[in-house]
Amino acid sequence: TNIMLKMIVPFISQTPEDGAMGIIKGMMHPDAESGVLYGPELGKFKGAAVPNPPKECETNPVGIGMLWKTSEEATGVDFQI
Repeated sequence: TNIMLKMIVPFISQTPEDGAMGIIKGMMHPDAESGVLYGPELGKFKGAAVPNPPKECETNPVGIGMLWKTSEEATGVDFQI
């Protein structure tokens, strides 16, 4: 099973370096837009970093507030914006 997994994984996943390209593109590319998520095309696990529209759960104000509050509690840091 382990041998088969090692043979299949390169075809369905990215290297760590390729996986980081969405974050790097979002931070550094001159055409990167705020609020846009960059990564493989939606529904795919590998490929070039392209703009992807946010999902509803990623823009829901209630969910954002819960994540923010939980993050502050977990880190013990109060962020004022």
